[in-house]
This record gives sequence, structure tokens and C-alpha cells, in this order.
Amino acid sequence: MLARRHTGLDHSPDRRAGTHLFELELCSLFRKLDLQVFHLTGKSDRPDAVIDISLMRSHPDDLLSYLRDSTKCKLLMETTLGEYTGGKLVQDTIAKNTRGLTKFETHTQHVLKIKAEGQIIVANYFSKNISTVFEKVKRCSHHIITLIDKDTVKYLIEKYHDTQDVSIIVKILTSGKVLDKNIIDLFFKN
Repeated sequence: MLARRHTGLDHSPDRRAGTHLFELELCSLFRKLDLQVFHLTGKSDRPDAVIDISLMRSHPDDLLSYLRDSTKCKLLMETTLGEYTGGKLVQDTIAKNTRGLTKFETHTQHVLKIKAEGQIIVANYFSKNISTVFEKVKRCSHHIITLIDKDTVKYLIEKYHDTQDVSIIVKILTSGKVLDKNIIDLFFKN
């Protein structure tokens, strides 16, 4: 019998169920911003969800056609239950797989071929060094990458309900920043 290699990742059924519920919770939160959000379940060769930022008002009849439609602006959402580290950021954005492609390239050029503007990465919380690693990642990537934690998403919902201006939400989500309450406040002041 072969020994199982320890990867440091918890792939237990309880952890997978918790991760799935976390993804669903985040999708629900983003829907409170009056955005269409599509949770993509299944294998790891697809993002956790797709957020429509073209301000589409209704669910498309054909989801696959919508995902491949370059006239509809979208963000691919990656989620992490727990701490999101700099190493995970590199893995999710600029690290190359065995085909020589990043995760974003795999999602947009192969498998589902989703036409997207960039990635939004959502976690319970980010490691202390995330801003330093984020700046390095931004220099190496060719698409939008925005980071936001769950509590900041909730704050964004509160601010949105004051104005109901979804165009500000799109600007924030596509800002290419590590979002926090101060940055969100700046967007709503301008």
C-alpha cells in the first residue's frame, strides 16, 4: 500500500462541505449588491463563482453561452475558507500549471472558456504579508485582481444600501486593490 502524501490541505468531507457552504454564503452576499452571481460547483478546473459586472438584470437562459460571451463583463471569484496567504495568492493568480497556464488562463482559455475581465479573491481573512505579495503578483499578471475579505464584503453591502449605485460597486470590485473599509469609503466619497 502506498503512503498518502501529506499536502497540508484538509480534504475531509467536513472541510469540503464547509468550503461549499462558504462559497454559497459569499455568492449570497454579492447578490445583495444587486449583481448576478453564478456558483460553479464541481472540479477544481473552474472558478468557485462568476460575478456579472455588466449589470445584467436577469439570469441568462443559457449559462454556458453567457459565460463565453465576451460582451458581458465578468469576474471569476476564488474563495478561501480561513486564512488566505501570499503563497495561495501566487497559486491562484500567476503560478503556472503543467500546461504552462495560470489558473485564470485555464478558466478563460480552456475547460469552460469563460470570458472574464479578472479575478476577485474572497477569504475570511488575509495574512499580514498579503499586500506585499499582492504588489508582486500585480506586476506579473495581465488581468484585474482584487482582494476582499468577508467582513469587508458585508461593509460594502451596508455602504451600497445607502446609495444603491451599482456602478460604484463595479468600480470597487474591478479596482485591482486589496480592499478594506477605508478604500471603500474613498470610492463612496468621490
